[in-house]
Order: sequence, then C-alpha cells, then structure tokens
Amino acid sequence: MNTCPHCHATANPVRLLFVSGLIAYRCGRCRRRSRLSARQMSTIAVLTVGLCAVFTLIVPTDLGLWWMIAYLMPLVLLVIGSAMLFFMHLEPIEERQ
Repeated sequence: MNTCPHCHATANPVRLLFVSGLIAYRCGRCRRRSRLSARQMSTIAVLTVGLCAVFTLIVPTDLGLWWMIAYLMPLVLLVIGSAMLFFMHLEPIEERQ
C-alpha cells in the first residue's frame, strides 16, 4: 500500500491519479508534497498506452468509440490507479523555506 513518506498515512488513490511530472501528490493529513520517480512515471505511461491499445483492439468496430470511452476507460483508470496505489512509492519533496 502506498503511504505518505512524511507522516506514513495511506495515500488517497484519487489524488494519485492526478500525479504527474508537474503536479505533486499532496498528503491529506500532513499537507506535505511528494512525487513519484521518473522511472515510475514512465512505467505508468507505458501501462496506460498498452492498456488503451489492447482495449482498442478488443472493442468490436460496430459498437464504436463511445462504448469504449464509457465502459473501458474507467477500467483502465482502475487498473492504473491500483498499480499506483499498491506498487509505486512516493518520494518526499523538500519544502523551500
């Protein structure tokens, strides 16, 4: 389970979905910032592209794009969010004084 490196509180999975290279994770308990390493961010990017490609190939063409957006993208977000919550580790960001 992913935890805050400052106060060791359990990370919020919804907040983890919005972590990027520019947006840091902010803990709900201590309000301090942390981030994922560049290697972990690239792993998430490869996982996202791979899942989207697989789901695009699986979807029958007669159902269309809207079916994929409505039903398969939440599944992609669930898989990516679970991977971020259970397998990725946050690193602390030093606060400037």
